[in-house]
Amino acid sequence: MSAETEDKENRVSNTRFLEALSWSTPDAYNPFNGGCAGDLDAADCTPSSQAAIEYITVQSTRRSRTSLASWDLKISRLDLLTNWAGDVGAAIGVEVRRETFFDDRDPRQDGTVMFTDRISGLTTNDLMGNNPSLDARGSRMVQSGYVELQVPLVSREMAILFVQKVDMQLAARHEHFDTFGSVTKPKIALSWRPFDFMLVRSAWSEGFRAPNLQQQFESSLQRSNNRTDYIFCEADVRAGRITRAQFTTSCSTRPAQPVISNRQGSEDLQPEESTNLTYGVVLESTFLPEEYGRISFTADWWRVEQDNVVGIIGDDNAILLDYVLRLQGVAGGNPLVIRNTPDAQDVLDFQGTGLTAVGDIVSVTDNYRNLDKRAVQGWDFGFYYDLENTPFGDFAFRANAALLDKFFQDPSAEGRQILAAGAAGLIG
Repeated sequence: MSAETEDKENRVSNTRFLEALSWSTPDAYNPFNGGCAGDLDAADCTPSSQAAIEYITVQSTRRSRTSLASWDLKISRLDLLTNWAGDVGAAIGVEVRRETFFDDRDPRQDGTVMFTDRISGLTTNDLMGNNPSLDARGSRMVQSGYVELQVPLVSREMAILFVQKVDMQLAARHEHFDTFGSVTKPKIALSWRPFDFMLVRSAWSEGFRAPNLQQQFESSLQRSNNRTDYIFCEADVRAGRITRAQFTTSCSTRPAQPVISNRQGSEDLQPEESTNLTYGVVLESTFLPEEYGRISFTADWWRVEQDNVVGIIGDDNAILLDYVLRLQGVAGGNPLVIRNTPDAQDVLDFQGTGLTAVGDIVSVTDNYRNLDKRAVQGWDFGFYYDLENTPFGDFAFRANAALLDKFFQDPSAEGRQILAAGAAGLIG
């Protein structure tokens, strides 16, 4: 099984744009258009020629392909064993699968076709306003197996008060990934029917989610964001160029600067792991005559606790941590924040502030990584009405609602450092 996508978008070629600016004919691209000095209500009085617009416009194509090949063997039997309450059912299965992905970027974006500015000498990809994005590919083999038992503990024939039936489910699943190793997770579930119209159920299990292939094999990906470099703002405050209040509100003398965020996958990523717990009740209209249909109401409380959540720190947090570490006197600050060597103006700006002079930020390394814990909990509700064998056919009505009442993400180690600095009054 495979899936392919192809996205096409119109973009502007840096190379062609510079050429169209240099034309000596009336068709040359006019960078000063966009309005009418003599008539502000009018449209563009000096539009660029259609020939120039068509020349600088190129079609950018991105092709992506994923595939999944699998082989499996499953065996099940409802009466594998018999105990005091009835038949014990079992299901066993094994599976082998191969997953692949390939992300093919346009040659003007992946570095095949580059642009060099004649004036500054800057070399970048040829798509205007697009950061470089390299092609990426990856694959993995997964071997898995599972076993599941359906075990009756109490049956109706045992005639126990308030216990018509109790069933237990036991299950386990094992998976081996050639990229990061093996994972084994269990599950146990219980259901208790005290009356015909009521079922109480609960389940506890452990789970996992393997990092996807893009998170593991993504090639260097660059994105540009405007970020504030707080260490320069701190220097301005200490030098008396702005007040602490100005720092808090806007850091006005240091506008946000474009920062390149470098991101790539990691084959060292471990799977996200979780502990799952649910409690629920099912109410059924067994007391109604059959011709009135069947009504069911369900309510389930659930909680999921995740560990090793895959994500990124974020370049804004990395820069904020760099600020904290430099205030604490840590030489070099945050190693994920790459800076230029301080020039003469930078040295002058930091003179007398008690801070070590730094240069402008070149880039921030913000790769995928395993972070900390996340807890999510809530409620699911369901209402179901089935009416069958009427003169007009069968009818089914469904209504579902969900309530998310908690979502908490633990801060990363870096986040805890930032929070501690704020609690100590080191930063605002």
